Amino acid sequence: MTETYYPPRARWYSSLWRFWYPLKRRLYLDRLPKFAGEPLEWSLLGLVLPGWAFVWTGQRILGVVLGAAHCLSAVVFIVWVGYPVSNFALTAMISIHAGSILRIQEHIGFWKRIVFSLVTFLGMAGFVYMPLRGWLERNWLMPLTMDGRVIVIRTGQPKGVMVRGDTIAYRLRRYSNYEVFARESCTLGRVIAVAGDEVSFYPLAISVNGKSYPRRAYMPTNGTIQVQQHYWFIWPEVKVVGGEGGRAEDAMMQLAIVPETSYVGVPYRRWFWREQTVP
Repeated sequence: MTETYYPPRARWYSSLWRFWYPLKRRLYLDRLPKFAGEPLEWSLLGLVLPGWAFVWTGQRILGVVLGAAHCLSAVVFIVWVGYPVSNFALTAMISIHAGSILRIQEHIGFWKRIVFSLVTFLGMAGFVYMPLRGWLERNWLMPLTMDGRVIVIRTGQPKGVMVRGDTIAYRLRRYSNYEVFARESCTLGRVIAVAGDEVSFYPLAISVNGKSYPRRAYMPTNGTIQVQQHYWFIWPEVKVVGGEGGRAEDAMMQLAIVPETSYVGVPYRRWFWREQTVP
């Protein structure tokens, strides 16, 4: 009886090695030492790509599932940013990534593995994911909770000049006197007046360059100010507890003069399918 041998069918990713092996030789990666019995470059990919360590150690299905779960968690983290499910997704991303690193070190003992698991999780959280989240909040998006609702802010440099009526997110500075206290925070506010505008206060209304607007709580009932260059006049959305009369008005007036350097961003009109409405 004659037996016919059929070689195993090539995997879908086999063609990628045609580009990898010449690059590996050119960069002298084939001369690198091995780590945990495997080529060092594979181990490095296992550190960077969640799930890859399972792929190159023979558990391909598990590696693909974990990699897909990590990508899905990243989508959930972005889409529902600011909600508890987003924090859960971030924890899942860190756990999957840390688990992939532990797969590389599977030869270590039980108790060392427990300690290494905790150190790896905390290390990934503190040195990779938390700095990455901070970068996203500074340069792309930041969730802001207002009146129980999450509003996603487009952070970074303003794309144009702010005008009266624009709603912006800005850093509210810390203020404290004998009766009024405001902690430093990020809040939303509507620009009432810009540099060069004249704001006049009356018992029932305020006037900006002669145009009347409704008076807000704790606004002065008389007097006039002119907004200086590089400042905005934004009445703060804060609750005054314990402050009454003139001291509350003085505190609110000082908080209402907002420097342009306090700018954080503007709300996105829509965040995926959710239309964002600001107070």
